[in-house]
Amino acid sequence: MFLGSTALPPLDSESSLMKEFARMSPGKDLAQGLFLQLAESQHPPRTIKTHLPLSLLSPDLLNTAKVRKHTSFEEMKARDNLFTETQEEDVGLVNLEAKRQHGGFFRKGNTGSWRGELTEAQDHQLNLWMDRHLTPSGIHFREPVD
Repeated sequence: MFLGSTALPPLDSESSLMKEFARMSPGKDLAQGLFLQLAESQHPPRTIKTHLPLSLLSPDLLNTAKVRKHTSFEEMKARDNLFTETQEEDVGLVNLEAKRQHGGFFRKGNTGSWRGELTEAQDHQLNLWMDRHLTPSGIHFREPVD
């Protein structure tokens, strides 16, 4: 970012920053962006931290950050319900029996735990749908689709 600045002394190939860059990004060109390439070498989730004001960053970056925060598990769990208790009965969008049985937000943060909430018939129907629609798409999942 500031590596081409005339106000700073130039970096030589023996500097610790350049050695670390060469170690973490073999075959990469420094001119193509030091911090982006260093971020690529990190394990996910990758977060690029910057001191730049948001006005100098891509407008899409702020929207992406907002979506990521809004859809995070912690935010969804802490968020107020869409309806109050009296509105739920009037609107009819909430299955009140399921809410009474399981609570308002029954996700525990365990991957695949939702399958335990299905009946055998629902699980079978879901498996048939996934075989028909997802397998031919070429989408690969980390966990096998049972």
